[in-house]
Amino acid sequence: LFLPAGRLFLTDGYGKMRVLEYTKAGERVRVWGGRGEGQGQFRVPHGLAYDGASVVFVADRDNGRLQRVDRTGRYLGEWTDLGRVGAIAYDKGALWAVTSVRPSESGATATAWVLKVDPSTGKILGKTETTNADFLDIAPNGDMVVGAARTSLTLYRPMR
Repeated sequence: LFLPAGRLFLTDGYGKMRVLEYTKAGERVRVWGGRGEGQGQFRVPHGLAYDGASVVFVADRDNGRLQRVDRTGRYLGEWTDLGRVGAIAYDKGALWAVTSVRPSESGATATAWVLKVDPSTGKILGKTETTNADFLDIAPNGDMVVGAARTSLTLYRPMR
């Protein structure tokens, strides 16, 4: 995730469960997070998005929540009703999230959606079913590309 002044934010979701920030010259600025379930801790921080002003969204996938922090990593809140959020993106005032619900013990298959979320309230504004996806990107014209690491790539037209 790139922020103004060339700042780069990365997740270390399969290692130390943290977020790292670097300058455009590649110097580490700060590290925050760590393994856990508390505020500002993570279990597989998977995706990052920035609202362009002050909020960084962190998809805390295996904790089943989306955490909100400021640009220094200070905890601002979380939403726990969006499922297992993995990939996220911010575009034109909306937060987009690829999320899934684990299969139940009754043998049902996993269900995955692309959600359009109000970035100030966490309210779901719309959704469409998809395959279980690992990444999400939005083109300048609003087209959305959603894909999984080894299975598929899907193009969605904008939800308005």
